[in-house]
Amino acid sequence: MTESICQTYNVMTILYKLIFVFSPKKEEKRKEIREGDSFESYENFQRALRVWCAEGNHPMHKERSEKIHDTDSVLTETIQYSRLTLSCVHYGFKRTCKSKHERPFQHYLRMGCPVIMKIRYDRKLCKLIVCKLVEEHNHPVSAQIFQKYPQNRRPTEEERQEIERLVQLKVIHAYLGLLAEESIKPVYILQCFLEGFWKKNQYDVWKYQNVQFETYQWIFLPICRNSHWFLVAANVELRKVYVMDSQPSVIRQRQWLNHWRNFMRERAITGEKLDGWTSGSIPTVTQEDGSSCGVFALMNAEALLRFGDPASMKQSQVNEIRLYIRDRIIAAGTNKE
Repeated sequence: MTESICQTYNVMTILYKLIFVFSPKKEEKRKEIREGDSFESYENFQRALRVWCAEGNHPMHKERSEKIHDTDSVLTETIQYSRLTLSCVHYGFKRTCKSKHERPFQHYLRMGCPVIMKIRYDRKLCKLIVCKLVEEHNHPVSAQIFQKYPQNRRPTEEERQEIERLVQLKVIHAYLGLLAEESIKPVYILQCFLEGFWKKNQYDVWKYQNVQFETYQWIFLPICRNSHWFLVAANVELRKVYVMDSQPSVIRQRQWLNHWRNFMRERAITGEKLDGWTSGSIPTVTQEDGSSCGVFALMNAEALLRFGDPASMKQSQVNEIRLYIRDRIIAAGTNKE
């Protein structure tokens, strides 16, 4: 990952924390966890635990756990653990090293703190039960100290995935914008967030009233559905809609043709009538892994504008193309500066 993308990642991490992590969450109203409390799912317990830790400044971590073993897949997904022990990061004492090697620069958090929480699964109630809870620390606790613990400074898995999606979105739009600037053929790039409105049949939210689509040859709309990127490319002159997907789907082709028609029909009230859209087909390469969809989407766009043959790209070239895209974005940003 390059320095510029790393900077973007760090900025988005901060923004995500400010917007999603440190803002109050309406569903997380519970401020206490007591012995005997029960939870219908591990997700509900986690939600209560986050609030309890934040309200009481408890620096907890997973001490030990035992996964639930059951033939019921729903149960294993919702409950997850048959036994779970959480403790303060200062729980227990420093272990005596029997080795003769000295390690003078090692740091230990354990200082005999008694705070511990034990959870078990009750088969009769089908719930997770708090069977033991000690919550009096033997060390200072405060909001300032709590925020300095490593587990509170790093993003969670959910946050990390969202940050990566935002970084990908920035890269996708940056490269498509670069292609549009360099292209001899007039190209307009629609924003990815349109997908969220269109799937709710809200075609009148963003109609681009000040844009004359008839002056462009191509209109590109990058789409990300369930972490999978693909490109909707509309040829204005031919009135053709191409869904360029590295995981081809006839259903997606029809769905996005209908979305496009509905959008253009709604947009006709602005005075620019663009109707008669039909589905087009251009051979593309099918990806062979689970992480290169964004690369294929960008190279399909570049092939339409420059090379003319998206099917010429190979899976074995993906890593080289990633570096190629990275270097072009960095070079374009450096030139603008």
